[in-house]
Amino acid sequence: CFSNTTDFTGCPNLANQVTTNNFVTATNATLTGARRLLFRRGHTFTVSGNSGRISVRGPGIVGAFGSAANPIPVVRALTNNSILLTSDQIAMNPTFGDWRIMDLELDGGGFPLVAVEGIGEGIQETLLRLSIHDVFVCIGDSVPLLDFHNGIGGNPGHDIWDQKTMQDVTCLRASGNGAVQGTRRLAFLGNYLSDMSNLAHLHRMGFVVKGVVSNNTYRNQAANGAHMKFHGPLFTSTGVDGTPGGRDSFSELTVLSDNLFFGGPNAGNILVHLGPTNSVRDERIRDVILERNWFRSGAGTLLPMLIEGDNITIRNNLCDTTSVPGSGCISVRVNGAEPPHSNIRIYHNVGYNAAALPFTFISLSAGVSNVIVQNNLVSAPFGSSAILVSIGATGVIPQNNLFTGTPGFAGTMFPGVPFSAVTDFIAGAGRDAGMNFSPGPPSLGPPVFEDFFGQLRPVNGFNDIGAFEQ
Repeated sequence: CFSNTTDFTGCPNLANQVTTNNFVTATNATLTGARRLLFRRGHTFTVSGNSGRISVRGPGIVGAFGSAANPIPVVRALTNNSILLTSDQIAMNPTFGDWRIMDLELDGGGFPLVAVEGIGEGIQETLLRLSIHDVFVCIGDSVPLLDFHNGIGGNPGHDIWDQKTMQDVTCLRASGNGAVQGTRRLAFLGNYLSDMSNLAHLHRMGFVVKGVVSNNTYRNQAANGAHMKFHGPLFTSTGVDGTPGGRDSFSELTVLSDNLFFGGPNAGNILVHLGPTNSVRDERIRDVILERNWFRSGAGTLLPMLIEGDNITIRNNLCDTTSVPGSGCISVRVNGAEPPHSNIRIYHNVGYNAAALPFTFISLSAGVSNVIVQNNLVSAPFGSSAILVSIGATGVIPQNNLFTGTPGFAGTMFPGVPFSAVTDFIAGAGRDAGMNFSPGPPSLGPPVFEDFFGQLRPVNGFNDIGAFEQ
């Protein structure tokens, strides 16, 4: 137990009691085998010069002790030491893992540093209830860093991170990315990321296989960045994230659900971008589900969803682009270097735009094929022209959608306009019109069995159009 004073009330029995305010000194205890480091609530611990580090395999905890009535311990940077807390900085041991870092406030002091960074391979790591602010990057797991260690870094044996959880973490005012991750078996749950100040992304996933990204809030990204940027490894990579065209050459098998994406005033934002880093990198994504998310554009939002992948399902989402004149909701395209995309399913979404300008709900570009657009509810009541689907793709099947650009439509279908709550997206009169649901042949894909709230579909034999079943 570490305290700024000699008061160790609440410290577990038989624990060593150390009086210090030096976070680096405290974490050095792992060098002698300590695996539970507890910091006193209400106290501040500083980092200057060297970084705090965990250098032994767990199971272990970095956390807090003391009365829950006191605020969580603060770890504050006094200099630009590059990292507040790192895993395995000394040994670069590929077997590092089984640690929980929890109940701390990590204050970067405005220095361009990383709050928590994985230096070497790690497995079974949990970041829980952290408050991180005024840093360069809140959470950093850099795949190229592992490749460096395996090559000219002289510390071979590192594989990609595995079994990582980040839950109930707040990340504010990072001058770079919020969270950067490359992980097999990722759980990213209940986090809040907001107010980045540089050309970067709130959440960058450069590689994920078998991931769940749910119940997070993304808000107010810097200009020209994405709230969520999800791409794959380079398809020809020979690094830790894959073999050419073989193992781990895709980001895949991931669910993005129940998240809030709130755009801000900064220009050029994309709320969710699934696709390559740029037009010259062949990075591939497949088998991803986006469901039950709320996309709420801000004045600077370029687009809520930009999709450049295969076998992508977009269902039961809410998309309000009222703050962006003429903006659409979904664009599916080929970025440039990756192969053409196919098997896109867009079911039971709600879209709305109140601007008196052209509006296109879905844009499908050349190089995209086999697309189903089914049971979506869309309104652009004041648009000078309104299009449900702009089709440059091949093999597109629009079926059982309800769409209009007629003035007054919003008043009858969405009584809660302008939207301020999720329930405002529930259709009023007319939602059953043309609602008989038939999934058709297997090529059309499976039906959707639940709505936005988890209500089973259908009710009374009719599968309601839009994201809500009544």
